[in-house]
Amino acid sequence: MEYNTTPLTNVEFLSKICFSEPIKEDFSANIQFISEQTGIVNSALLSSKILINKDGSISLGSTFSLNPLIAIPLPERQVNVGDKIAIFVEYKFGGGFPNFNISYAS
Repeated sequence: MEYNTTPLTNVEFLSKICFSEPIKEDFSANIQFISEQTGIVNSALLSSKILINKDGSISLGSTFSLNPLIAIPLPERQVNVGDKIAIFVEYKFGGGFPNFNISYAS
């Protein structure tokens, strides 16, 4: 079976963590995406970017060994170009994926 892994929406920023400041353990947010293609949404793809210096000119993206790309399953939803897709995300920082929840927002 062949799978299509083409992103259907724009990329949105989830959160920013600054390790030189206190980190709140609990996080929650509603995030909205706009579908750029017609298709079936069935997951959210998490990626990361670590800024090494303050201006961001040196950075490290997702790697297999550090903050890899992670696909979080969602119930399948048909979307058309221009549709808004709202999701609710909550997690406990440092709690691992059992503490990561994602769902469509109403």
